[in-house]
Amino acid sequence: MTTSKQTCGAIISAYNPYSQQLSNEENLAAHELLRNSLLDYSYPMIESLNNDPANRWPTEKSFFVLGLNLNIVKLLGQQFDQNAIVWIGNDAIPRLILLR
Repeated sequence: MTTSKQTCGAIISAYNPYSQQLSNEENLAAHELLRNSLLDYSYPMIESLNNDPANRWPTEKSFFVLGLNLNIVKLLGQQFDQNAIVWIGNDAIPRLILLR
């Protein structure tokens, strides 16, 4: 985060709302809607993948977004019916933020 001059970041996904597995097509459509929502904020973002190390849950696409404040990320997570987002503050420690 220091090379981008940002002091915070978040990992957010639109896949499998409220942990209900959707089809690949539905997840990809939601992912693109999230991408378009994030583009409105003009912050740097990197497409990423979330993997379950135990392989009990399918890999989900997500975005690592730098600079977006916590309240906006929480709102986006709620709009996309997510249980949680990952927040990284200026201490660079990732924290799971529950949304419901």
